[in-house]
Amino acid sequence: MPQIKIISPTDNQTILGDKITISFIVGDFSVGQDGYLNLWLDNPKEEASTAAKITSQFDYNLMDLPMGLHKMTLEAVKSNNISFSPKVKQSVSFTTVLPQVPTITLSPTPNNMPSLGNLYNWQHILLLTALVIIVVGCIIKFIWGRSQIWEN
Repeated sequence: MPQIKIISPTDNQTILGDKITISFIVGDFSVGQDGYLNLWLDNPKEEASTAAKITSQFDYNLMDLPMGLHKMTLEAVKSNNISFSPKVKQSVSFTTVLPQVPTITLSPTPNNMPSLGNLYNWQHILLLTALVIIVVGCIIKFIWGRSQIWEN
């Protein structure tokens, strides 16, 4: 007797967004050779005529789902679309929700950062230090050059 297990989505799962991947395992049944799977989503009339057909063992994607609570049912059926006796089916319920976008509040001067005034002062100190080093270097070079002249 065939068996079916829905791996994803899980029962009572909350899914962010409007896309889901349906993953399932079937036992003692080869989808495509022994028959196929009927899929119902939010359909209270689980009849063969209202089902979507899954004809491979691969994951199945659903897109553009409305936000809210959903019920999905998979049933393994014979190639002639006749149900097994007893029926081989499983259902799960899940909810799709819009992802929440975090709210970011920016402050002109965060408390943990130096103020622009302090940063400005540090830039001045660094610039003045560099200028002093350059001027001292020029003076030393000038004096060294003068001393070379007197030695000759």
